[in-house]
Amino acid sequence: MEDRLFTPNDILDFSEGFRLTKGTPSKDDCYDSRITGVHCDSREVLPGSFFFALPGEHTDGHRYISEAFLRGALGAVAQVSNLSRDPSWFLQLPEAWKRRMIFVEDTTAALQASARAYAHQFKDITKIGITGSCGKTTTKELLHAIISKEYPTVKNPGNRNSVVGLPMSLFSIQRHHRYGIFEMGISTPGEMDVLTRVYRPHIGMVTNIGSAHAGTLGSLADTAREKGRIFSLGALRGYMHEDILWGRELSHHAQAAFRFFGLRHTQGIKQISSRGLSGWVITYRGKRISFPLIGYHNLVNACGAITLSEDLGITPSSIAAGLESAAPLAGRGRVIPGSVTVIEDYYNANADSMESMLRYVNSVKWRRGRVVLVLGAMKELGHESPLYHRAVGHMINRAKPSGVFLYGDEMEETRRVLDLPSVIHTDDIEQLRRQVSEFVRPGDLVLIKGSRAMEMERLVPSLCRAV
Repeated sequence: MEDRLFTPNDILDFSEGFRLTKGTPSKDDCYDSRITGVHCDSREVLPGSFFFALPGEHTDGHRYISEAFLRGALGAVAQVSNLSRDPSWFLQLPEAWKRRMIFVEDTTAALQASARAYAHQFKDITKIGITGSCGKTTTKELLHAIISKEYPTVKNPGNRNSVVGLPMSLFSIQRHHRYGIFEMGISTPGEMDVLTRVYRPHIGMVTNIGSAHAGTLGSLADTAREKGRIFSLGALRGYMHEDILWGRELSHHAQAAFRFFGLRHTQGIKQISSRGLSGWVITYRGKRISFPLIGYHNLVNACGAITLSEDLGITPSSIAAGLESAAPLAGRGRVIPGSVTVIEDYYNANADSMESMLRYVNSVKWRRGRVVLVLGAMKELGHESPLYHRAVGHMINRAKPSGVFLYGDEMEETRRVLDLPSVIHTDDIEQLRRQVSEFVRPGDLVLIKGSRAMEMERLVPSLCRAV
């Protein structure tokens, strides 16, 4: 944050908070001092930053206020209800720290209000919001790689896209930035309204509509309506994948002018050829682009980035350079070469992303050895979870791999429909690790995929040294 863009007094105003300590202000109060960062994890606190104590399912940020101050926090925001319930933690604080506390009714709402007010002061930045069931993070990274070739650009770090992660990310906006590219992820109804009010994007993009979070968002039509709320506050332009089936639900609240992207609609693409596990070659406006991300789904993500970048006036040279500079993200289709070649795609999983990756692996036509699938359960699919897991089984039957390892209780539905000779199902990660390591041999190609909650990355070290 630049000089005096954000102070504790601003938090008091934005969050309608109050101080418990009164009297003559002292130099220790720091209410006019510049805040250098905002954190809700005390382990990330740096000198000069502000700490928001958020309640959580497994822990409570109020327990770590002292640690935040010890790490150099300028001040902290706490919930008054927590103080009423147990004032002991506050009473034990040094007087100087008490003077730098702000109390609010709801620390999450205070964080969102502060982020909204902070971001709103930057009038010269074009704000792009990206949502969808899959592909948000990759599309954001591609757009940032392209647009930053020509303009100062800011993005969410990692996948901080939730009702807490997005507000935290907005504090990284600076005066010199001309574009902001922020992904917006939701898992329950109403969250997109919260994110849109906080961020207010000028341009919205929906990468796709799929079964992710079906257990909490509802049907695909319900998911489309929720995702479509990204356009609800008057985005100037909207972008959708050309094969989205729920366009009416997406555009229901929109005032935006819509554009479609994809291999049929994205202009300038003349030819595409596969480079196997090295990605693709895209011939675009006379330029031969070596695009390193694998899978058809990443071609679609590239089309979205190209279409939006062209509309912003980004040159073909910068678009080509940005796409070539893309690097696979850990757990998102990254290929680890070796005696056993591993495709790690365990950041998340639903029926759509499973189908895309299984179709891709089947298209590789691997000749060095066997194709082995190690698949974890798909989470948050609600009452339709058995149906989706059986659908994955039918996909596997069509792919005809040499070996299949299934992990998690839900994968029993997958196992039931499989008609293959070598299938192992377990809910024990150590057993899975041992059996996969004993099965693979030099030259094999192994796909590891599953929902984030399954922590499939635990298998990678043993696989990479298995032979």
